[in-house]
Amino acid sequence: MAIITLEKPVWLRIIGRYLEKIAMIFGERLTKVLVAPHPDDLVHDANVVIIVKKREESDFDKALEIARALEKSMNLDITILPYVAEENSIIELEAEGKWHDAG
Repeated sequence: MAIITLEKPVWLRIIGRYLEKIAMIFGERLTKVLVAPHPDDLVHDANVVIIVKKREESDFDKALEIARALEKSMNLDITILPYVAEENSIIELEAEGKWHDAG
């Protein structure tokens, strides 16, 4: 698993809250969440990659809905760009490689 150093304190704050909500929504299907060290550091247009055991059709919509509600409630100038992928996907490997090397 990648160890990531987050570069912006406000990014850390919003991501912490986002992870709590994601864990509640995805429950036991959630295996890992990969987070960019900086909100502008993207992999496939995402700065957060949510890894689940088995992806469901509505997963992205749920992740996006949570992100937009949280952004609005925290009133920060940061956008969470989620991507939901299954375990061992190329997206997971790319994010781990890029963000681990950056951290």
